[in-house]
Parts: sequence; C-alpha cells; structure tokens
Amino acid sequence: PESPADHVESASVPPQTASTTPSLDQLRERIMSMGPIKQRHLQDVYLDCATREELQAAVELTRMNYLARGELHQHDAFSNKTLSMLLQRACKLDALEIGREVLLRGARYGFGTPATRQFNVLLIYYSKKGMLKEMVEMYEGMKSGRFAPPDSETCFILVKGFVDGGRGDAARLVVGEFEQAGVRIRDGVRLYIDDHSSV
Repeated sequence: PESPADHVESASVPPQTASTTPSLDQLRERIMSMGPIKQRHLQDVYLDCATREELQAAVELTRMNYLARGELHQHDAFSNKTLSMLLQRACKLDALEIGREVLLRGARYGFGTPATRQFNVLLIYYSKKGMLKEMVEMYEGMKSGRFAPPDSETCFILVKGFVDGGRGDAARLVVGEFEQAGVRIRDGVRLYIDDHSSV
C-alpha cells in the first residue's frame, strides 16, 4: 500500500511541461493585436532559436517590433545587451551573415550604434574559425572609423587569430599598430606570440 509520504514525494516533482516562451507566431500575433513587446521577449526568442531559419525569423520579428514601437512614437533604441545576445546566437548557429547584417545595419532593426564589444563578438568567431580575411576586413573598418574603434580586447582577439592561423608576423604588426594608436596592450599578448608562433 502507498503511504502518504509517497504522495508527497511524487507531488513535489513538477510534471514535464513545454517551454513557457511564446512562439514566434504568438509574438507576431501579439504585436499585431496589442502593439510592441518588451526586449526581454526578444532576448528569450534569440536564446530559443535552434536553426539559422529560426534566427532569421527572430530578426524579422525584431524589425516588426521596432516598426510597431515607431507607430507609438517610442524611438528609444534596443539595448546593446539585446544586440549582443542576437550576435552570440548567430555565432552559435554558424549564421554569421545574419549577425553581420544586423550589426552593420542595426538602425533598420531598432538598434543604436553598436559598441566595440559587439564587433568583438564577431571577431572572436572569425578568429576561432581561422577566417583571417573576414577578421582583417572588420578590423580595417574599425580602424577607419566606419565601425566602433578597436580596443585592447580587439588586439588580443586579432593576435590570437593570427598566431593560431600561422601568421605570427601579422600578429606582431597588429601589436605595433595598437601601440602607435596608444591602445593598452593586454598582459600576455606578446607572450602568446612568442610561445605559439614559429614565424
């Protein structure tokens, strides 16, 4: 026979439930019927995206939400935290073209001017994947003033990418450029070049 304790124990285990995050379709309906949703809903949607197609749909939802805000004269930009979460998901899903589009054309989706930190998110991806050409193109854009300016974290990311990609010579040039620009070089950057580079 079952004891009362058996019932207490089984009752304390919550039943398996589906995700409480509203689906993209539900959020679309909510925007159309009730107006813009909060940023935290967008952040939850990004975190739930499992494919690049879902992330693209989430970006389209972001633009729809931005336009709905405009109709109510709510013109404050979405936060850089929200942008960073989208970019990190793009990297996780190998959907860099989506992340890059939103980063470079953020105003279209309701984002303000991205900070260096957001560009560093994509630079880390390029660095880890050995995509040195793309890494250099973004760095050149940052140096030119078209994007946010590079910082000491940018320097470390570039150095690691070049060294790991067998281009210790380029890593040393980068360190020299940052020094000339007066940007602080992080501890361990030169040591990483010396310990891991054969060039």
